[in-house]
Amino acid sequence: MSSTTLSQNVATVEWLRVPQAVKLFSLSRSTIYTLIANGSVSSRVVKTKRSNISGCRLILAESLREFIEASGQEATAPEGKSA
Repeated sequence: MSSTTLSQNVATVEWLRVPQAVKLFSLSRSTIYTLIANGSVSSRVVKTKRSNISGCRLILAESLREFIEASGQEATAPEGKSA
């Protein structure tokens, strides 16, 4: 899938796997897992009853978008500095 196709589909995608989030949002895998661990991004693990070991980690795309937008606003207007 090309980056153009990914960009066009991001508005309609509700849940992403970690590799998709890495490509779409240009974040590292470790950054995404850190955001999940500290609660900044919502995610779920989908498992079957038969599989006690592994599952599929899904990230709520909207929560990742909201985090990035909020982070961008903070970076554009640091405290004590005018624009």
